[in-house]
Amino acid sequence: QAKWSKLELQATKDEILNKLLLLENSYNELLNWQDVNEQLNMLAKNRALYIQQQLIEAYSIPQDKIFIKSSELSDQLHPQVKFGVGQ
Repeated sequence: QAKWSKLELQATKDEILNKLLLLENSYNELLNWQDVNEQLNMLAKNRALYIQQQLIEAYSIPQDKIFIKSSELSDQLHPQVKFGVGQ
């Protein structure tokens, strides 16, 4: 509760709350609070989704033909995501 009040105070000027600044500061605080490994896993998952989307859009590969190694789908997703394309 104290952190939230501090964030609100930092985003307030002339008694007007800047919601965009509050959002940005809150997001940065969340990232700073989050464990580094969790951040890396989140980035790796986002990267995997981006690569999959590019395969679908740029190369017209049907989604059901794209697969990720099953170990890569777990919470232990590594930054080097391995994709396969079925026939």
